[in-house]
Amino acid sequence: MPYFHTKILRLEYCNITADHVEILQTNLKDNKVLTEISLNGNPNENLHLLLNLPILSLSLRFCKIDSIRAKALAEAFNKTEIKLIHLNLSSNDVNDDGAEFVANIIRVNRTLKAFNLADNKIGNLGCAIIMKSFQLFPLSQNELVLKRKIKLRLMEVIPVRILFSEKNVWFEKIITRPFLLEIAHIFL
Repeated sequence: MPYFHTKILRLEYCNITADHVEILQTNLKDNKVLTEISLNGNPNENLHLLLNLPILSLSLRFCKIDSIRAKALAEAFNKTEIKLIHLNLSSNDVNDDGAEFVANIIRVNRTLKAFNLADNKIGNLGCAIIMKSFQLFPLSQNELVLKRKIKLRLMEVIPVRILFSEKNVWFEKIITRPFLLEIAHIFL
């Protein structure tokens, strides 16, 4: 396992291309240490791929994100459980049409704690659409199905380490969460 201790990666205004983003996504997808990526000033069509990384903060300022790219971001949020707690899309080209996709990100995602949309082209209509996402609302049937699928995927993948003893000899076993749920009733 390679030694990697960098927590913050800033590649701002570096002419990062769509191919470079794919390389970043491929090489960093299993990284457990990196928590923040900033690609400010690097417009390209593959920025949504970065949402699949296990990071907590992503900054995409001045990346010319318009309605089409906002839709790609929203679709990426709908495909998998995103761990981001901070997403910075300030100083882009998101307009009222893109605001609907931004609203979907806010509506479905429950981990985002900070979402910066300052200095975009969102008008009154777009602002109203986004504000509806902050109201209490029941999830639609499709949103419920999506949330359940995401939870099931997480349960299948995340291993749990268990230590147990037999005749004063300690053993360690790595199991997946569904098995843990099956045996949980024994301990409760």
